[in-house]
Amino acid sequence: MLKYDAQIYQYVGDEVVFTWTKNRGITNNNCEKAFFEFEHIIKAKENYYKEKYGFIPEFKAGLNGGLVAVSEVGEMKKELAYHGDAINVAARIRSACTDFNKKLLISADLLSLFQKIDIEFSIKSVGITKLKGKKNFVGVFSIEEK
Repeated sequence: MLKYDAQIYQYVGDEVVFTWTKNRGITNNNCEKAFFEFEHIIKAKENYYKEKYGFIPEFKAGLNGGLVAVSEVGEMKKELAYHGDAINVAARIRSACTDFNKKLLISADLLSLFQKIDIEFSIKSVGITKLKGKKNFVGVFSIEEK
């Protein structure tokens, strides 16, 4: 996802975790645009997926921001590991997509950093929710293309 300055952090089963630095993620609404770019690609190839696999892939995403600690792990095969509540909350927000019947959710904290997000996207509050495994409540918003 070079087009949107995203970096692939890791693959977890059928999930991909993308990361951005703060400025790269919010510049030009990059993190939201990356999500919708994937949707457009799948839509353009939906006949192929339907014929070859019998279904059209779908996905959901949770967006959050915050500080993370990066450490190098492993001796023979070294890799970077990201630690911190920001990643954990993003994963919990993604899980909440099912509860709210939405494909893309963002934390209120991250949403507050965007200057012109409402020009390109429709933003709606889904409420203040307690995410699984978290003590504090989090404001969550859905994002859809206009």
